Parts: sequence; structure tokens; C-alpha cells
Amino acid sequence: MATTMNLKDLLENGHDQDIQLLTRKPVNLIRPVSDVRLLLDFSIQNIHEAHILWIVPSVMKSTVLWDSLLLQIASNNGAGMIIPPGQISEATILLAERLSIPIFTVPLSKMDYVVHFIWSRLAQKEMLRLHCDLEKIKEITSLWEMAKTTNDFIKELSRLGIFVRINNSGESKNLLSDFKDEMTMSITWGRGRGVQIQTAPGISLSVLQHIRLLAGILLDREAGEIESELRHRSEFLLELLVDPRIPTGSLIHAAKQFQLDLGRYHTVVLWDLDSFRDFIKQGIPESSVLRLKSQLFQQIEREARLIFGHGLVLPHSDEFVLIVESPEALNALNVMQGMSYVHEALRPILHRFHVPGITAGVGFSYNGVQGMRKSFEEAHEALVVGRSRHGFGSITHFKDIGIERFLYGWIDSPRSKSLSEDFLKPLLNEPNAQELLETLEIYMESRGRLSVAAAQLKIHRNSLRYRLDRISHLLHVDVDDSTTQLVLQLALKALNMENKLHKK
Repeated sequence: MATTMNLKDLLENGHDQDIQLLTRKPVNLIRPVSDVRLLLDFSIQNIHEAHILWIVPSVMKSTVLWDSLLLQIASNNGAGMIIPPGQISEATILLAERLSIPIFTVPLSKMDYVVHFIWSRLAQKEMLRLHCDLEKIKEITSLWEMAKTTNDFIKELSRLGIFVRINNSGESKNLLSDFKDEMTMSITWGRGRGVQIQTAPGISLSVLQHIRLLAGILLDREAGEIESELRHRSEFLLELLVDPRIPTGSLIHAAKQFQLDLGRYHTVVLWDLDSFRDFIKQGIPESSVLRLKSQLFQQIEREARLIFGHGLVLPHSDEFVLIVESPEALNALNVMQGMSYVHEALRPILHRFHVPGITAGVGFSYNGVQGMRKSFEEAHEALVVGRSRHGFGSITHFKDIGIERFLYGWIDSPRSKSLSEDFLKPLLNEPNAQELLETLEIYMESRGRLSVAAAQLKIHRNSLRYRLDRISHLLHVDVDDSTTQLVLQLALKALNMENKLHKK
């Protein structure tokens, strides 16, 4: 049975004259009893439940077997033992007292009646518990039917004295500061798969299972609503900024729905989650990923509207395209300052979901749909080059990427990283690889001037010349050749981008 009583409730007022306490040391009769079982073979090695009251009707005089049985009951945190009188020695009674295992005796002639009485008590307790659980489940279901969100449901449960925490990557906070001895159960279906439901002690397993079911339905419904909103915005994004055709009637209609005036000036800012693939690989529940995206695009949009008076976010995968509308072109410095405020506002959300960061690229302000698309392309270039130069968590304007924008598209491609690693592999395999790479990079930056490079490295010219000869030998190239220097600079830039991202 799944119910729990205590020895006092279970044994008194029924067969008191038949049940005698054998152990003399004072016993805590309030100790819990979760079940009563007959034991016929003097072994409970394969039974691991706690708080069981064992009835041993066998007549057996072996002290060794009685002592072994007591030790097994104690190790399983048993409630006690009922045996026929005259079965155990004084030494075994002393052992039971030391282990705090109460032993009761019942005459063999009365054993059947006592067992029937005890089971009747447990059955009554179980029926009462089931009735209470059923009433509580009805109350919980009524609250669930009125709840619009999972958080609303949790708050309403607290009014019943049921305190619940939903543990999905730390995004939801519990109403209690901490749970002690909490019960935990995972959702195993739908978009909430992997989310853990934790409750404070005091509710039964069946009630927790019901709460898990209802919370899972709410999480699945919320995830579906978020996914629908994200898909709707993403489709508009593709038509607005990617579709090469002239704006169609459907695009103009969609723009009106989003309150976007295609004839005004627009500044595009592209936000991209850092290491999003690694985040997904951690087994994060789908509902948590959707909540993250929803909270981010809402926060970006909210902050942009506070700062610039307008903001529309169109999410796509792990990117968020912010479009800021204005009657005239926005000043680039003002936009950058505004984006730094937005970035700060996003930090608590990123921290709550354990996301390493978010990087942004900013384009210039342009008029019309074609101008908006140009600003989008500039923001994308600024994002890629800025992340290459500054690493994760940076915000870069197109005006600041300089000549490196000519490498856009190549520097961030898997092909560039593969070629660079293959080309520089002989250096990377050297014990002093970092020293050689630093030497080569500074030599390239100093345009091949030995004195300047040696001063930056704080080494003698001859030491620098030795290192360069070593690099030429390993790579089978002439480091002073102009074409070779161009290739080396590109390879180092692609390699540095990868290293910066890993360090960050």
C-alpha cells in the first residue's frame, strides 16, 4: 500500500491485549509504517522499501538468523517486527534495542486476527488518502482550467498550499526560496519533454503525477502559441528582406499588420545568439528554447520602442532582426548607444537560460524597401566581421568594419577555417606553436619590418630571424614573398576568429 501511518495508530485500540512490546528500551511509537508484510524465509535482501512492519509467524530458535534479520530490517529503515512469543534470546533483544527496532509479540493463535486488524487499519487509511487526493485533484483541475499560463497555474496552486517549481533551465523561479526533501518528476512528452516538476513535501505521488500532466499540457500549449508567432514573423522577414522580387500586395498588407511604413527610413540591427548550437546540444527542452526566443524578441522590441519610439523584431532561427523605423536617417553613434542599452537589458534573460551571450551587427539608415534590405546586408556583414574581430558579445556598426568587409563571407565560412588549419598545421603541431603564431602575426602586422616586429615581441632581431626561418621551413614557404604574406594574413585572420570565439 502507498499510505503511511505510525505504530501507535496501527496497533492500539483493537488488540492491545494480544500485542505486547518485547523490547524494554523506550520506543518511538510515532515512527511511520508504510506497509505490513509477512516474512517466511528470513530474508529481505531484495526488498528496498522503507518503513515496513514485518510479521514473522515462523517458529525458529537460531540466534544468528534472528540477528541477521534485525540487521537487514535496520539497514532498510524498517518500522519494526511482530513475532510469536519465546522465539528470540536476550542477546537478540539487546541488539534490537541498540538498533532502535521495536519487536512486538503476538500468540500464534491470535496472529491471523492481528494481521487482519492491521491490514484493515491500513486499508481504511488508504481509502481516506485516496478520497483526499481525489478532492485535491478536482480543486487542482479547476484552477488549471482557469489558468492562462503555466506561471498562473503555479501561483494558483500556492493558494492551495501546494508549492511547485518548474525547472527548465532556470527560467522559472520558485515561490519558495528552497525546497527541502522535494519530490521531482520529469515531463516525458510534448514540447515540455525534459522539464522537471518539483514540489515541496506534503502531497502524494498521484497528485504530483496529475500536476505534471496539467503543467505539461500548458507548456505544450504555450510553446505552440510561441512557435506560431515566431513562424508568422519569420515568414514576413523572408518576404521583406530576402525575397528579391519587388514588394507584392501580400507584403504591403503584412507590413500594415506589423505597423511598418515601407516608405520611411529604416535601420536594421541583427542580433545573433552565441554558441546556440552548443546550447541546443545540452538537451534543453523545446519549450525552454521557445521561451528563450520569445522573451528575447519581446525584450529587444520593448527596449527599442522605449529608446527610438519604434521597434519591430523578426526572429529567424537563432537570429533576431530588429527594424527601427524613423522619419529621417538615424545618427550611427546614437544607434550604437541605444543598442548598448538593449544589450544590457538582455543580460538577465541570457543569464537565466545559461546562454553565453548575444552579438549584434548594425547597418546604416536607408529609405524604402530596397534601403531596408541594404541595411540588413550591412548589419549581417558587421555582425560577422565584428564577431571575428571582437569575439562574442560585441556590437559592431558597418561603418567600423573597414577594409575587412571585403573578406565578408569568406572569413566566417567553414571552408576558410578548414583551409587555414590545414595550411598552418605544421606550426600548430609544434610545442611552441603559440610563440610561432604570435611571431608570424606580428611580423605580418609590421609589414615585414624586422626591427619593428622584434621590438613588439621584445626579442633580438637575430632571434626573430631564427623564428621566421623556422616558420618558412615548417610551412615550405617564403614569408617575405608578397603573395605568401597575403595568404598568411588571411589564414591567421580565420584562425584568430575561431580562437577568439573559443576563448570568449
